[in-house]
Amino acid sequence: MEDVAYTDGSAIDNGSENARAGSGVWYSDNGPRNIALRVKGAEQTNNTGEVRAVLQRAIDANPYIPIHTKADSTYTIDGLCIHLRKWEDNGWIGIPNRRLLQATAAKLRHHGNVVSFQWVKGHSGEPGNEKADRLAAEGATMEDDGRPDTALEIEDQFVINGAKLATLTQAVAYHGIKELQGKCERNATDYHLDRIRASISEVNRVTPSDAMIWRAMRNNDISRAVKGFLWKTAHRAYKLGDEWAALGPEYANRILCPGCGTTETMEHILLDCSIPGQERIWQLASELWGKKGREWPTLSLELVLGCAMYDPRDNENKKLSGAARLYRILRCERRIAKEDDEITGRWLYAINQRLTLDRLSANPRKYGKKAIKKEIRVLRTWKGTLENEDALPKDWTLVPGGVLVGSDWIKLRPRGRHRVPH
Repeated sequence: MEDVAYTDGSAIDNGSENARAGSGVWYSDNGPRNIALRVKGAEQTNNTGEVRAVLQRAIDANPYIPIHTKADSTYTIDGLCIHLRKWEDNGWIGIPNRRLLQATAAKLRHHGNVVSFQWVKGHSGEPGNEKADRLAAEGATMEDDGRPDTALEIEDQFVINGAKLATLTQAVAYHGIKELQGKCERNATDYHLDRIRASISEVNRVTPSDAMIWRAMRNNDISRAVKGFLWKTAHRAYKLGDEWAALGPEYANRILCPGCGTTETMEHILLDCSIPGQERIWQLASELWGKKGREWPTLSLELVLGCAMYDPRDNENKKLSGAARLYRILRCERRIAKEDDEITGRWLYAINQRLTLDRLSANPRKYGKKAIKKEIRVLRTWKGTLENEDALPKDWTLVPGGVLVGSDWIKLRPRGRHRVPH
């Protein structure tokens, strides 16, 4: 007789510093073995919750009968059934959650009968999966008692150390060396990460982890050039202001901003400089953002660096995916020029180029499965910003010749030095 169970994992504020992960295992209605538990340790993600659920299921199983586990986690099933041998051959180098996966694999190998898995589609109405999901959500709300997870202890005969030279590649070996060397601490980087974390937690009410910040800077909605700029700025790789003083008096003229006479910093260049460009660009971005009915947040360097994590929500606390994507685009499509007309024209050109790219990238005939999702990433993103939008069809991505971002909302400013402040 086969022992069947459903497993699932859940995480509150997944990927953030204050994330809470839980695991759930469901056997039957009112079954005595049904269990909800809180994941222990620093890694609090959906993935750790899902793997920990399988580990608990293996711990509680009768070792003399076949066990069959149904889960909606391809990460767990593929990891244990497909990738496990490769991970072990490579000495688990570069594999997140390795200790949890090692303990789970060891426990399943210790089982004295057949072990099988079945993938089920999550949130599809499968009763067992839904009940395991509820148990996992319950586990995420539990408090961590602070004690180590004894389930992660592995018997000596199942411990595999080192990597196989026959399968080791240069890339994996290099990664392993970097792991042994440990993380290189950079005070400037840590300073920016802490300030980005504080800025994002203020607007999102969620505190992002370092990994979450770096991952956001590689968001696909951001161009490669801007990704590089964000990464370098976060690492303080650009030589600005007082950093020139250390190179000698001949570089003293580079310390101050040529337009303002104040010490030049990245925050000054992007947000405060009086040289024409930055103020006008942010005004245009703010006005276009207002077409979405959203309030433009107070600008700071850290909010610019963490723009891909901005998470606008409606009055019912539901995510506004289109608005979030437009915000990322507006924060990154910035240009500096000499006059307002040229600045406005170049910015509109950049925004319309991005609109055209989105529209063309959503064509399934040309890009097949690689086409971006039209409803979420195109129609919702640009809704309310287009020229003559009321006259356009519902699916305007197919309009011959394309569409443009409207410009009737642009507020022209008087020329000259004595403009009226706004």
